[in-house]
Amino acid sequence: MKNSPSVVEDTWAAATTLGYYLQNALNREGVLVQTAENKGFYTPVDMEADMLDLMTKYEPKMTMLPFMPGSVSTKDTIGKGRENMTNLLAQHPEPGSIQAHVSWWWPLTIGAGQALKESGRNDIKLLNHYFSNEFLEAMANQTYPIEFSTDVPWHTIGRKCGEMAMAMGRGRSVPNHVFRAPVTAIIPEEAKKALAHVQEMDAQAISMLKEYGG
Repeated sequence: MKNSPSVVEDTWAAATTLGYYLQNALNREGVLVQTAENKGFYTPVDMEADMLDLMTKYEPKMTMLPFMPGSVSTKDTIGKGRENMTNLLAQHPEPGSIQAHVSWWWPLTIGAGQALKESGRNDIKLLNHYFSNEFLEAMANQTYPIEFSTDVPWHTIGRKCGEMAMAMGRGRSVPNHVFRAPVTAIIPEEAKKALAHVQEMDAQAISMLKEYGG
């Protein structure tokens, strides 16, 4: 990737988009915690978590609790998210002692929301990265206190990759640049529209893949 043209998710933009929203929502004070898949499993997420850590360090009235490892995506990460939040609530039983929970992988957000619901708590804001049908349905229905989510527009990345591949296949010169995809960001009122958009793209992809035996 470093020696050829590429299209990547903009990890720094995702972190700052989510981070600034969170700071504004909390008036730049309070206690928060992050979770994601285990450190080292997926580098972009590690970068986003590190960036939010850095942003928090420059806010004197904000505190970041130790990172909560969330297993890996081949495991039951919803269950891990529920377990992590259950343990966190046991360690911080007083309502209002934690203001926000940031997850860089959507199943961990769902699991955290389940734990909050089971405990009768709704005082912790949930912020998320990466969409899924299940996540967007929960956000649209306000099943859990999910306040904000970012995502990577994979269709944009795919389109740009296709354009570059076609250009190179036709012998055109493609500069050795890294193109960063824009960040998608929504609040609960926009989740229903985002879900419809994702479902529409899924249907188009399934229809196209049928032509190739998919």
